[in-house]
Amino acid sequence: MSINYRQDDRSREVFADNLKQSHIKEAIWSLVLQADHEDRGRPCEVECNGVDCTGEVIEGSIGHHDADWKFTFESGEVRLIEIKTIPEWCTEFCTFKVTSLQACVADGAWICVPRFASYCMYSPEACRRLLRFEARIYKGFSPNDPAVRFYASTTAELMEAGLVECHGWQATARAIIERNHATLFEEKRK
Repeated sequence: MSINYRQDDRSREVFADNLKQSHIKEAIWSLVLQADHEDRGRPCEVECNGVDCTGEVIEGSIGHHDADWKFTFESGEVRLIEIKTIPEWCTEFCTFKVTSLQACVADGAWICVPRFASYCMYSPEACRRLLRFEARIYKGFSPNDPAVRFYASTTAELMEAGLVECHGWQATARAIIERNHATLFEEKRK
């Protein structure tokens, strides 16, 4: 990730460590999601689609915010997926950066929010609707980026409209989560 885009009040060392840990978590979650799809009878291949697949800091600026992962299903369907890790204790709301939502709308990408027991997939149209919400800087959340905060009731409304899918993990996915529990649910270093 570009240091010019993401650097905030963290030291460079902490920033780089957080970035690497986030990438590792997202890579594991992509494997969990792949296993879940396969257990549901939708085999797929997964490849890194983002700016950088190493989790290293990139000097300078970049001009795009591509979705993290590309899932190619046996049916030929391709789904770009941006994985957003949210602390497990945070159950009442989600906060997404405006730039992430805009990129998902532009690229037709989905946002996946994985949790211990389940996950939700926000469609490009759900992302478009979330962009209608007030955007602002939230204390403690990416202090350089305007973001949209929404609550569980909004997710329920988007599910009712068919724009968000939420599922419990299938057996193989749950096993991967259990094996990687410490890494997946470790809090960021401050």
